[in-house]
Amino acid sequence: MPSNSLTCPKCYKKIPPEPDKPEKTETGKSGGSGSGGKTGGGSGGIALILALIPGLFGVLGLGILYKDHSSRSGLLFLVLGLLVFAVTILILTSSIPILNILFAIPFAIFYGLLYLGNVFITMAKSR
Repeated sequence: MPSNSLTCPKCYKKIPPEPDKPEKTETGKSGGSGSGGKTGGGSGGIALILALIPGLFGVLGLGILYKDHSSRSGLLFLVLGLLVFAVTILILTSSIPILNILFAIPFAIFYGLLYLGNVFITMAKSR
């Protein structure tokens, strides 16, 4: 019977799939983190630096994406961070002072919460 068959060629019974075996590294330990090889495998220190420093300039999610290249949360942080940061800067540079008070402060608080969430998720993925 072929190994990639879903059914038996004679009786057409469904064949249960075999569980995937973890790949071995050179040291004999299981490789990967169980995510099917999606992780970047980089060090936690670099991921934390990528979460902290670029985040000061509106680029969130790099630490998460460094650890897991296909992470939806990393992409979400990246897009939301850039949008909220850009809107906050546009409001702060406007010539209407009431906009600064009414809109920039809530946007800045929201960005601060995004920044902290980004750092905490990066630290959790680095462990």
